[in-house]
Amino acid sequence: MGEAAGRTNGQRPQEDEAVLRVEDVWKSYGGIPVLTGISLEVGRNRIVGIVGENGAGKTTLFNIVSGLVRPDRGRMVLRGRPFAPHDFHHASLHGISRVFQEQALIPNIAVYENLLLSHEGLFTRFGQLLDRRAMIEKARRICEAVGLDVDVTRRTGDYDFSKRQAIEIARAALVPTEVLGIDDPIILLDEPTSSLQRAEEEAFFRLLRRLREHGSILFVSHRLSEVLSHSDIVYVLKDGRVVARVDPGRSSERALHGLMGGRERDADYYHESRQGSADE
Repeated sequence: MGEAAGRTNGQRPQEDEAVLRVEDVWKSYGGIPVLTGISLEVGRNRIVGIVGENGAGKTTLFNIVSGLVRPDRGRMVLRGRPFAPHDFHHASLHGISRVFQEQALIPNIAVYENLLLSHEGLFTRFGQLLDRRAMIEKARRICEAVGLDVDVTRRTGDYDFSKRQAIEIARAALVPTEVLGIDDPIILLDEPTSSLQRAEEEAFFRLLRRLREHGSILFVSHRLSEVLSHSDIVYVLKDGRVVARVDPGRSSERALHGLMGGRERDADYYHESRQGSADE
């Protein structure tokens, strides 16, 4: 597979078509199965929630999609073509971006530099001179597209955690389309609200709704209420396999509890303080 998967690589998926399909994917570590035939799909401009107890396989699934881990068997299909990323960078060149719980922004450089980090070569004049004015303008357009009110020339570390998270997510969502020319990017979010206060959570989900105009989103969360409120579809993982594909409008936290653990739980059981972050 080539090093880019932009607008010239096949036809763009229609509204009801899958941008990404994971088909019968298996993964074991030291002979211990972690994923046992996972299959799911991500529709264009859809928000897909992933839930499951610790050890269900959520993080391993994300690691495979983002190129950090290779499956033992099974395959992925991205925009109608077989997709087998050999590392994280390879996946990102094909429009799959991942935002971890630990922020990856460099605090002592400007916002625009973080947004376009590793893509500076696309903003040179005469092959050598860095066109910072063009970088700043591009960064401003990226932020405006998702309603992110920041000064892109300001030092990134001057902003609080929630604003830095929004910057990082905007980078994941818009750089593939605005810089690399890739349609239908996919953003993977790992427990995105675990460190946010209530007002910050509301701002985050407003951002998420804007982002879906630009790509598709998979997010893992133990907060089942937010998964039900903001997902178009929810996949429930248990013991390394998908046990249910749930319409959130026809489900409840109690029902998800039962699917995840085979037993009902009280409403706050899956809060991070009791369950921890996404599993390995």
